[in-house]
Amino acid sequence: DGRVLQWVHNHELAIRSAILTQLAATPEAEVYEPGGKERLAKRLARAINEVLEENEGYGGIDAVHFRGFIVQ
Repeated sequence: DGRVLQWVHNHELAIRSAILTQLAATPEAEVYEPGGKERLAKRLARAINEVLEENEGYGGIDAVHFRGFIVQ
């Protein structure tokens, strides 16, 4: 939906902050566990939707996919 894409753009700073909060709260070992990245992706989608719902009344993000994944 084009509206959701626009909302993501409009609230990019808040969404990035929510994503960083989730990443910081994720222990390194969790992403190496079976299903760990999948659980993280679900938490990220939920965090993004919370920002959108708070600001626009509707989330609209179904899933988060990783292009690359680097753990430092």
